[in-house]
Amino acid sequence: MPRKYVKKTGAQTAPLPASIQCPACQSRISSDGSTLYEKSKVLGNLQQTADSIGEVEKAADLLEAKYEEAKKRIVELEAELKNEREKKVNVEPKQKSGSEKPGSSWW
Repeated sequence: MPRKYVKKTGAQTAPLPASIQCPACQSRISSDGSTLYEKSKVLGNLQQTADSIGEVEKAADLLEAKYEEAKKRIVELEAELKNEREKKVNVEPKQKSGSEKPGSSWW
């Protein structure tokens, strides 16, 4: 026995997807994510934050460059300090005259 097919007309459309609340931005969106029904304040804050990320990255790059320069300067200063200490050690101390006795004064 042959089956009868019901012909669907173009008048019938798919039901609109239900709206859900986005867990990330708290906005009301369609379940397939194609339609934004209601924009939340959180989404606005996220968009502003996304805009300022470039500025923060530039500031971080600048601080990293300053940090590297300071690190190099510290290494240079430590080398100079080491050289100064070696010079002081290499200088021979003055020899005391034999007339002075330890613990005696000039009186």
